[in-house]
Amino acid sequence: MMQPYSTPFYFVILGTLFLPLIIAQLTGRKWMVYQVILTLGLLWMTFGGELQQLIALVSFGLIETLLVKGYLAYRKRANKSWIFYSAVILAIAQLFIVKVWPVIDPAHP
Repeated sequence: MMQPYSTPFYFVILGTLFLPLIIAQLTGRKWMVYQVILTLGLLWMTFGGELQQLIALVSFGLIETLLVKGYLAYRKRANKSWIFYSAVILAIAQLFIVKVWPVIDPAHP
């Protein structure tokens, strides 16, 4: 597991990994695939480095993206407050479950 901001070497790694993105941006290009892969990789290494953590991170991102895109598609057709409130509750529910789960199942880290 990598500890963010713990040593100067961390910043050397970040600088090296972000250098291609900086150069691409300066030349007017966007490397979205590289950016997404780099972000997921750094988050995975920072917060665990286990496959289960990576799957949880990707799942969270996909579910949140689908929820937002679904609400935006609905919003173009109609606008009911209870749909908006439901979408917000569903978006927050994942975070709430992650924070409450150790209380429910103390054996689970």
